[in-house]
Amino acid sequence: MLDERGCVTASHSIFDGVPAVTFRTGEWNPSCTSRCKDCVVDLMDVQGNLRYLLNEWDPIGVADVVSDEYDCLIAPLLSKLGAGGGRSEISEFLWFELEDHFGLDPGGHDVDGMANRLVAWWAAVGTAPPTPA
Repeated sequence: MLDERGCVTASHSIFDGVPAVTFRTGEWNPSCTSRCKDCVVDLMDVQGNLRYLLNEWDPIGVADVVSDEYDCLIAPLLSKLGAGGGRSEISEFLWFELEDHFGLDPGGHDVDGMANRLVAWWAAVGTAPPTPA
């Protein structure tokens, strides 16, 4: 089923619940959660890029051993960034996750710097129209 913007509204992928960027407009469409190749940016690439950035940050210090340690952050970050979340919202989310989920003291992990990096990354790739395959 297509919505008024021509974006698939059914959700049948590993990205269930993660909004997508529409192919036709290159704009974020929070109602689209499908990975149909005709209307969305390849979220596998976006997910891989975000995983890389999180592993570079590596607040736990395990990314050399476990490449998917921070995957639990990917969907919520994509959702927040896609909805227009800025540095303060992303920083607050990361701070909470480090403290509550990972049991770390966020004070020593440059949370604001990582939030800035994620917002800048998203500005560069998050709304760019996809390249046809």
